[in-house]
Amino acid sequence: MGDLVILLDNAEHVANATGADNTTEYKAVVGALNGLAGR
Repeated sequence: MGDLVILLDNAEHVANATGADNTTEYKAVVGALNGLAGR
């Protein structure tokens, strides 16, 4: 699961940098990745 966690962290950094962290799409993607990563 290490690669998935790295992917999730990268997605969070990109979203934060673009100001997209509060969008519905972002929350859906991060929620799904968090579920897969067991976080």
